[in-house]
Amino acid sequence: MKELIIGADYFPPYQYIDKDGEVKGSDYEFVKSIFDKLDYNIKFIIDDWSIIEKKFINGEIDVAFQVQKTKEREKIAFFSKKFRDAKTGIVTNNEILYKTIKKIEDIFNLEYFLGIIEGYKYGDVIDKIDKNYKKYYSDSDELLKYLNSAEARLAVFDIGVLNNIKDNIDRDIFVIDGLTFKRELFVMFKEEEVRDEFNKLIDK
Repeated sequence: MKELIIGADYFPPYQYIDKDGEVKGSDYEFVKSIFDKLDYNIKFIIDDWSIIEKKFINGEIDVAFQVQKTKEREKIAFFSKKFRDAKTGIVTNNEILYKTIKKIEDIFNLEYFLGIIEGYKYGDVIDKIDKNYKKYYSDSDELLKYLNSAEARLAVFDIGVLNNIKDNIDRDIFVIDGLTFKRELFVMFKEEEVRDEFNKLIDK
């Protein structure tokens, strides 16, 4: 039976390692439930996205999930049908900014930085912002530390992740009205045949 290595980044509540060292999470359970119906031995790896992406490109990982589709990624991978939508928003710990910022251009005019996770694709609205207006962090935990800090002003956060960790946030966090965005998420595959098998079961 062929083995498949399946990777994703640490992103609770969607996929994470619990205190017993077990992989858990809603997206993990969804992907696993489909592969459990296919004729493969499967192994899951949860790590920083930069590591997962590098291993996928190098052929050390066969499948990666909770991925946004881009033209660049379509050159190196086969993508599943959409498996869910994610909601992302620009958030702040500053109530004055929450009331002041109404559109992306306001961020540039005020010359503030956006905290984001390095290597993530957030969609055109965020991805096309000049890098001079961005501060990069390795993962959601590091981004949370920034959001908790006195120096923080603005960050891009998955709303589901934000709701999951709100008890760990020391400050009031505001999701800025009108600056939330829907992202379509997919599973990407090294082999087209495996992708096609997966897609047949998504429909069910």
